[in-house]
Amino acid sequence: MFREHRPLWVEINLDNLASNIRSIKSLLKPGTDYISVVKADGYGHGAVEVAKTCMECGINRLAVAMLDEALELRNAGIKCNILILGYTPSNMADTIVENDISQTCYSYELAKALSDAGCRLGKTAKIHIAVDTGMGRIGFQPSFDDALIVKEISKLPNLKIEGIFTHFAVADEKDKLYTKEQFKKYKAFLDILKSFKVDVGIKHVGNSAEILDLPDFNLDAVRPGIIQYGLYPSDEVTKSKLDLKPVMSVKANIIHVKEVEKGTSISYGRKYITTRKSKIATLPIGYADGYTRLLFGKARVII
Repeated sequence: MFREHRPLWVEINLDNLASNIRSIKSLLKPGTDYISVVKADGYGHGAVEVAKTCMECGINRLAVAMLDEALELRNAGIKCNILILGYTPSNMADTIVENDISQTCYSYELAKALSDAGCRLGKTAKIHIAVDTGMGRIGFQPSFDDALIVKEISKLPNLKIEGIFTHFAVADEKDKLYTKEQFKKYKAFLDILKSFKVDVGIKHVGNSAEILDLPDFNLDAVRPGIIQYGLYPSDEVTKSKLDLKPVMSVKANIIHVKEVEKGTSISYGRKYITTRKSKIATLPIGYADGYTRLLFGKARVII
């Protein structure tokens, strides 16, 4: 009905998504696990359908940003491992454990809440330890004192440390010095935990940019995000390694065509002035659709 009223729509090519996933897998070391990032409604592509395609491609781990996203997948019948990468209030611990969802952990208090929920429900809560090596967001500091906290967390009943990860801040930039420093801090933190005999589970640091440019940082698993959907994380990464296919296309019907004289201004700011007699076509797309004025002079359409 909406398309009848307004001829603008998005098409999602799941075959291209599957092709991108296969290409990404070809870059990984044998045995590297693949955690598909489907947060923000699968980067706007539809998380449920993206998740189903991932599973068809042999992926058994998904990552989201928040609890609501994880529950959407569970309610759609997605049974594989789901990791929440972001914040979840401690009072939602029972919901996390009931739905067999893995939660990123960045404090003893959250771990204790999940452990208590596991005890109440007779289940095992699963967590991934977040280490803040330079992103400046949630995560334990890579220090001896914080390693002691993780050690105490590992002793909590009905709780399993399923993994430990960090997130790179500038891996998509040409200069990799800061990223390498982050990795060094992460590895040092792992060494401390190893000396404490803490089983940290799977180790993962690799985002889209790392997969392309820093393959030696592929540990037990990687977390591809934007490259799954056919986009490179920046113009500074090594694009030649992957021939990505666009998964989303935005399509519209032309709603108006007119001829204008040379010197006619078009749209806001009068930034485009016709240099000759021109034929102008109008498409029904704008701010509400996420089409920003920052695209002026950069966007192209196929008619």
